[in-house]
Amino acid sequence: MRKHLLLLLLLTGFTFLINRNAAAQGVTTASINGIVTDAKGAIPGATVTITHVPTGTVYATVSRSDGRFNIPNLRVGGPYTFKVSFIGYKTYQQDNITLSIGQDQKLSAALEDNTATLGEVKITASGSKVINSSRTGARETISRQQIESLPTINRSLSDFTKLTPSANGLSFGGRSSGYNNITVDGALFNNSFGLSGTLGGQTSSQPISLDAIDQIQVDIAPYDVRQGNFTGAGVNTVVKSGTNEFKGTVYDYIRSTGLTGYHAGVTDIVKTPFNYHQDGLSIGGPIIKNKLFFFLSGEQERISNPATAYVAATPGVSGATVSQADAATLNSISDYLKSKYSYDPGAYQGYSYTTHSDKITVKLDWNINKNNTLSAKYFYLKSYKDQPASNSGITGISNTTRAPGVTTLPFYGSGYRINNNFNIGIIELDTRISNSFSNRLTAGYSALRDYRASLGGAAIPMVDIGNGVYDPSTGKETTASAVTTSFGYELFTAGNLLSTNILQFSDDLTYYAGKHEVTVGITGQAQRYTNGFAPNYNGLYTYNSAYDFLNGLPATQYSTRNSALPDGSFPYAKINASIYSAYIQDKWHVTDNLRVTYGLRADYDVFPTTLQQNANVPPLTFQGGTHVDPSVLPKNRVQLSPRLGFNYDVFGDGTTQLRGGTGLFAGTVPFVWVSNQASNNGVLFGSYTVNKSATPNDPRLIFNPDVNANRPAAGAGVANTSYELDVANPKLKYPKIWRSNLAIDQRLPGGIIATIEGSYTKDVNAIYHQNLVLSDGYSTLAGPEGQIRYDSKNTTPAAAAATAANPSITGLYYMTNTSKGYSYFVTAQLQKSFSNGLYANVAYTHTGSKDVNDGGSTASTIWSTRYVAGNPNADNLSNSSYVQPNRVIASFSYKHEYFKHAATTIGLIFEAANNGAVSYITSGDPNGDGATNDLMFIPKNKGDIILVPNDAKDLRTADQLWSQLNNFINQDPYLSKHRGEYAQRNGAILPTFKRADLHIAQDFFVTAGKVKNTIEISLDIINIGNLLNRNWGVYQNSFTGFSNGSSTVTKYIGAVTNAAGQKQATYSFPYLDATNLVPLQSSYKADISQASRWQAQLGLRYIFN
Repeated sequence: MRKHLLLLLLLTGFTFLINRNAAAQGVTTASINGIVTDAKGAIPGATVTITHVPTGTVYATVSRSDGRFNIPNLRVGGPYTFKVSFIGYKTYQQDNITLSIGQDQKLSAALEDNTATLGEVKITASGSKVINSSRTGARETISRQQIESLPTINRSLSDFTKLTPSANGLSFGGRSSGYNNITVDGALFNNSFGLSGTLGGQTSSQPISLDAIDQIQVDIAPYDVRQGNFTGAGVNTVVKSGTNEFKGTVYDYIRSTGLTGYHAGVTDIVKTPFNYHQDGLSIGGPIIKNKLFFFLSGEQERISNPATAYVAATPGVSGATVSQADAATLNSISDYLKSKYSYDPGAYQGYSYTTHSDKITVKLDWNINKNNTLSAKYFYLKSYKDQPASNSGITGISNTTRAPGVTTLPFYGSGYRINNNFNIGIIELDTRISNSFSNRLTAGYSALRDYRASLGGAAIPMVDIGNGVYDPSTGKETTASAVTTSFGYELFTAGNLLSTNILQFSDDLTYYAGKHEVTVGITGQAQRYTNGFAPNYNGLYTYNSAYDFLNGLPATQYSTRNSALPDGSFPYAKINASIYSAYIQDKWHVTDNLRVTYGLRADYDVFPTTLQQNANVPPLTFQGGTHVDPSVLPKNRVQLSPRLGFNYDVFGDGTTQLRGGTGLFAGTVPFVWVSNQASNNGVLFGSYTVNKSATPNDPRLIFNPDVNANRPAAGAGVANTSYELDVANPKLKYPKIWRSNLAIDQRLPGGIIATIEGSYTKDVNAIYHQNLVLSDGYSTLAGPEGQIRYDSKNTTPAAAAATAANPSITGLYYMTNTSKGYSYFVTAQLQKSFSNGLYANVAYTHTGSKDVNDGGSTASTIWSTRYVAGNPNADNLSNSSYVQPNRVIASFSYKHEYFKHAATTIGLIFEAANNGAVSYITSGDPNGDGATNDLMFIPKNKGDIILVPNDAKDLRTADQLWSQLNNFINQDPYLSKHRGEYAQRNGAILPTFKRADLHIAQDFFVTAGKVKNTIEISLDIINIGNLLNRNWGVYQNSFTGFSNGSSTVTKYIGAVTNAAGQKQATYSFPYLDATNLVPLQSSYKADISQASRWQAQLGLRYIFN
């Protein structure tokens, strides 16, 4: 035994040395195990085969000296036929076996001695995805039958991963979706940089066609150490494979205004035309029968939506959708740009935004010989989505929106097109070396290309034109109160790209010895990112009026950004990161009905990147005496993750299963958090702003379409003396959790399986951000709330006084660790697998989730939106934004064939859950940290708070203000129970929504020879309750209209001296509608978005098989 283990370690170590680039793996196959016996005991040398019937693929081994056998790396699905034979015994056979992802099905055979009459014993059986010896922790497996039978119109993974009882979108068990590890047939499908939840997310495109997927599995607590790089969940997807029969489908799906609801509660929504069309095909079959197979899927999606229903003001035209932006003025601007600069800004009304996606999946499966199979996969996505210009970055005009509306109509060319593209390839080689050894080797490469482009085409500066009006009789001009229109190169688009290259590798060597299955393996991923983000790089002109622009007058303001690199090239942030892992594990069959899995995983985090130095920063001292160096990334370090899992078939007959485990899991962070350090280091960019009020004759205020006209010459650019710093603690550790799970599964009459499951997760290394430019000193104001107020929100010099050696640091966002945070869930579930066309599943889950950091993509936003009471840099523990205390998820489908040529399928999903959580806050920055992140103090009585009018127009008395605030607190379920306290972050849980989705499919089929030809018409209706009654299926949001983030209730006005001579905070209770003097009265408002309204999708499909 010792000699074999030594050989195992040497082989794996050698493989690691010759393959230095490596990656995290997802489970893609299944396996079987068992023991061959007769009346006297174990039978060694028996021939064991399991045949994948659709492909004729035969996997074979012989039983070892103790009668045990293992056959790993089997295709998921089935059906399989299992046979055991030995001279002088009847052949043992089981038929109709199906296997799910990661399943290790026990199939023991008791042979009958019959030397006189040779025959065979046949048994019909199928593996269970719930009760099987490989299952330890929380897991949900979604089969192809469920995918085909249940409702979906997005045709996305999340439409089916939501069947996981603890799901909340792509969050599971109360953990952030950013901590998941998503794989498709072993290929990494994470958006590891973290700018969206999934690949293709920025273009609202699915990364893979649903028609290409065979099975989906969500593993929340797998105690198999081969699975790693997540502290959320592992989402593993397996793609279809070809078989010995040619099978294929062609399909088309449409949506339209006639298939969409426009009523939500009492609100009627204006009907706007749109076009949606999705079509695709898939085909699979043999290239060489029983030997080589292919599968191909192709799909395209085309969406066109009106950008706005608003139109420009013209004489004689009125209505709710008529903007104040004047058509004559807009036409003059367009004509001027075309004639003077040969630039077409596009239309200002009546245009549409489009979304396109094309995706391809190709898979080849090769049975090289009886001991080796090779699978090669390729995934392709090309997608884009048109978007309006961002509302951020408007300067010099009070109304901060460029969006079409009452005051504004931007030109089409002011928007941008976001592109999400990828090419991903992976190969997998499975080898059965002998009846005691097997190996699984994977290697892959991903090239992800995300970038923006201007809808206007040509690179000219962005221009915002205000609604100021020039009076020729007086020569005076009113001050703009809103943006009338915008055109030019969108403010955040120039140089905006993300190129990601990922190399992945894994190798597992397994040794079968008696009751033990020992696996030694290595895995890893090497990632290289190039990220460009430079707001205002092409410049921004702000004009008070169209008159000023059309007459060549100076702009109110001009600002731009430039490269500070020696060669003047665009300053892309480039960063490399790698994770290398090694593990050893033993699956110990303690008895025939007890399996214990224990192992150790080591993850080595590496940052092989050299960042540019900023010598001016290390000498600076920040809050708490902290010094930072932006060129220093976190140290390379090893994280150890021991795990222990068990599965106990209590009575040995598969009726009662007890399972669970405990262990450590290490993951990664969204790499945008690390890349922020390479981007925001104070040495890459320079910028300046010219104001008409200060220098009215500055020639740079005159519009110039050349984006390079006002840039310094190459090499002459100087870095800013005022900038943001994003720095990680050099001792930072990647996220790590301790997760424990316990469950019992019980077979009930009628084929129903009942499950009671509980899971608890404790953060060991969690991540959060601090802003260290805050002063150490603060004062505490009088009053029961004990409001603190910082002496200074920024201890560095003001921008005007800054120098290179003593810069103004607008924010130092410091990423560090905390051990605070936990989550748990308890689930009760009943399910019945497909039998006679029937499937049913219902589950209730109670979840709790506390953390310090809600997450985000930029360090400044992560810090400023972490709502706090008091110190914003403390690791304050509160509800996570993924908390969902109560959830019911139920699904049902039934398929019935009749008349020999027709079949009807009905599928239903019902979900009831809390619609999110919000934080009640006080605006006005009461703690003086420069952010709108202050949680609201909830007064018990009038004497707890000093209320004053919001502004000079607010004529309410203190008594009236208290009466209105008190009434609002009384009606709110959360505030009324927490008087005398600060509100908690995400403390207010929103009401429960109830939604039902329906799928109906009608098949008509005929058989010609061996080919079955089917025409299928399908109808999927999302939120069918709203179709039946406009008041059903309507979600409730916070009064702000959102189901997450903050809701402002009170406003800090300032501090006054109270009767005791102490400084005390004063607050206002702003009107909800100041124009009509309407106070805030209700915590909730109906969501009238598409989520609250029914929508249907009609499908037509041809199938042959």
